[in-house]
Formats: sequence, structure tokens, C-alpha cells
Amino acid sequence: MFRSSGLRVLAVALIGMLSVFIVSAEPRKTATAMSTTWSCSKPSLTHSIVLFGDGGSNTEYVSSNHTFGSAGDMYGLAIDGSAQFPNYSTSFTSSGITNYITGGYSGMRPNANGGSWATSGFPYNQQEWIDYANALADAAEADPASYPYVRVYRLDGGTMSVTNDGSDYPNASVQPLHVAVGSGTLRTTQMQNDKTDGAILAPEALVDVNKQIGHIDGWVVAKRFVESYAISGSNINNTGLQVHGQDPDAFVEVCTTTTTTTTTTTTTTTTTTTTTTTTTTTTTTTTTTTTTTTTTTSTVAPTTTTSTVAPTTTTSTIASADAATSTTSSTTAPTLPATPAEEESPTTTTSVESGLVALIYDPQGGSGEPNPGSGSPGSEAPVSGDLPTREGFVFTGWNTERDGSGAQYDPEQALLLPASDTLVLYAQWREGSPGTTEPPSAAPTLPSTGGGSQTPIMPALVVALGGLLVLSVRRR
Repeated sequence: MFRSSGLRVLAVALIGMLSVFIVSAEPRKTATAMSTTWSCSKPSLTHSIVLFGDGGSNTEYVSSNHTFGSAGDMYGLAIDGSAQFPNYSTSFTSSGITNYITGGYSGMRPNANGGSWATSGFPYNQQEWIDYANALADAAEADPASYPYVRVYRLDGGTMSVTNDGSDYPNASVQPLHVAVGSGTLRTTQMQNDKTDGAILAPEALVDVNKQIGHIDGWVVAKRFVESYAISGSNINNTGLQVHGQDPDAFVEVCTTTTTTTTTTTTTTTTTTTTTTTTTTTTTTTTTTTTTTTTTTSTVAPTTTTSTVAPTTTTSTIASADAATSTTSSTTAPTLPATPAEEESPTTTTSVESGLVALIYDPQGGSGEPNPGSGSPGSEAPVSGDLPTREGFVFTGWNTERDGSGAQYDPEQALLLPASDTLVLYAQWREGSPGTTEPPSAAPTLPSTGGGSQTPIMPALVVALGGLLVLSVRRR
């Protein structure tokens, strides 16, 4: 920015910003989600009592029961071991079923009406039923709403009793299925003359009927089945026990358990940013002294030659009066360089304060032009001393017109800012050594006569003086 008498205004703004980042991490939070699925088919069952035995000397079946199925679902008896029957004759409907006792028996074996007895080929696999019982128990405990009629008993080697399981002779849709997991003893209901209305699944346990009981509506799958309430010495009293073999709907198709555990660890990070802004304001007081000067200014238009002018030679002969001697003088007018063709330069855009005149420098194909300046309308401002460069040309000054036909200014020469908002100075060039700058010396110029080109002063004076000399010689 330009000011008269080299006045400069210095503005300093200091903004400091301090940022403090505080990062804190909360303890990790771990969430574990477990999902369990059960799939595959339930074991096949065709007998009302199935006993796997313990592989020892114990008798697997000891009971006065005289009914092996009567509800139309499961019939007959399958014992992988020995049995003890009462000493009186009983019979049951076998409906073409093969009954199994693989380890012998005592007492009177019931008559299997419509069926047969076998001592080998026991058709059930204990491990398959153990896996099924475990899976069904897990499923019922994980999702009780989906298994409302499954009762789970985890024995762990101990003794548990079947809970009162509802009304007598229940419908299969609401009939309980009592599932005992692990080894131990599962006793039937303990109320006098009460009945066990559900089926019993205890593939690793002893099922003990230790109270007088009317019947078991469902079937029994266990390791051993003993009616301890009926045992008296070596004989078995008739307690009226009946195992009807009804199949509850709770005996669903499920046998294996697959548990998937998903662990999610969450770390919460809190970032706190504190920003402190300090602003320093510098106030600059500028005192401007105004001097009023009356100046008479004559504006001489610069001489610009747009074409090459051939050298002009003037020859004059001066004769001496006293001797026959003549002197010939030759004066050669200087050759003015051609102005390079006009080139369009990029438009320079600058922003100035309102009320000031922008001073812009157009390098016309060159580079390194001065930065734009500004000043008050009608005030003087120096032309920048920074010189542009152009490959293959020599810088000759600045002009108010692109083609050099306006006012010519040298670097650091004072100029008068116009009343308009912008003054553009165009760089002037002539061909010369590449990359050199050569500001011309200030030469006086004559005002423009309105023609497209101007006649240089020095060549014109030389020609005029030569002409006068010629005229003088001829007159003598």
C-alpha cells in the first residue's frame, strides 16, 4: 500500500491458541451373549417300561406292577438285565410287541398277550437317551415358555421327588414329562394314593415307587425301576400299580445342545478439548502532515517507435576560404528498437480499501511483476522498483497503454494517481539477451500529435543541423 513521503502503517495482530487434550479411558466393559440351539430327532420308543441296568448284580426291575401299557401308546417291557416279579400270575396286552429280559428273572413272568419274550437284541442305546435328557433339560431351563410341561430334576447323585404333577388321567397336550439328569434316585409322588400323571425320563437314575400309588399315566425310561413300597421279605405285595404308557406331547424332537458364546468388549474413550484464545490488539496512531504546493506540470508524451527506423546518415562538406581543403562530416542517427508484439497477460485481481486507487502491474508475458499497490486519488505514488523478467527480451519500462502509446514511467519514478479506482501499468519490452532487464535512461519526449507514432528528438535535431551545414556550404 502506497502513502505520500514514504509513510508506512504497521499493524500487528497476535493470536495465540492453546489446546489441551485430555484423553481418559473408562475400564473395559465385557458383555457375554449366549445362544443355544437344539436339533435332531428324539429317540424311538415303543415300550411302556425301558430299563438300561447298572451292569452289576442289582436287579433292574422289582415291582408288583401288572400293567405294561393300556393307553394305546406304548406297550410291553424292555429290560437290559434281570427282573423280579410277584409270585402270582399277571398278564398284559403286548399287541405284537417283543419284550426283553436279557439277564433272567424270578417270580412269575407276566403273560405277554399278543406278544413275545426275548433274551437278547435289546433295542435301546442308553447314551442316546442320556444325551437327549441333557439337551431337553437344558432347553427347558433356557426357555421355560417353550417347554411348559417339562419338569427338570438335576440329581447329581442325590435323591429328589417328583412334584405333584396335576390332575389324574391328563390329556397328552398338558401331560408332564419328568426329566432327571445325572445319577441318583428319583421318587414318585409322595402323597398317599396319589398318582404320577406324567411320564418319567431318568436314563442314569433309579426310579423308586416308595409310597402306595395307583398308577403312572405315562411311560418310564430309567436305569432301574423298584417299587420299594411293595417289597416284604422275599415276596412282593400287590399294590395295584399300573404303568399305562401314555406318550406326552412334551416328548419333543430335541437331543443335542450347541452353545455359542459371543463376548463383546467395549472400551469407552473420553476426549476433552480445552481451548484458550488470547488476542493482542495493537493500536497504531498515524499523524499525516499535509503540505500544499503549487506545481506547474507539463506532461510530455513519451516517444514510442513501433517500427524499425533505418539509420539516417547526413554528409556535409565545409570549404575553407583560405585553403583548398574540404572537411566531410558524417552523422549517423541512432537506431530505435522495435517494440515486441503485444501479448495478453493474465488479469491481476487485487482488493483495496474503499476510496483508494489500485495500482496494478501487467508483465505482458513476463514474470516477477511487482505486487499491486494503492493510494489516494490525485496523490503521487512511486512506481515499484521491482523489475520483471522475460525470456529473450529486455525490460524498458512501464506504460499506461499496452502498446506503449501512453505515458511512459521508469522504476521508482513518481506518478500522479488518477481519479478512477484502478491504474494499470504495462511492461514494455525489446528483444535482447534472454533473462536480462535494462531500464532505459530517462529521455525527454515530445507531446503526442495524435499520430500513431512519434519522431525521436535526437535524430530530428541531427538531420536539421546537417541540412543547415549543407545550405551554408552551397551559398559560399
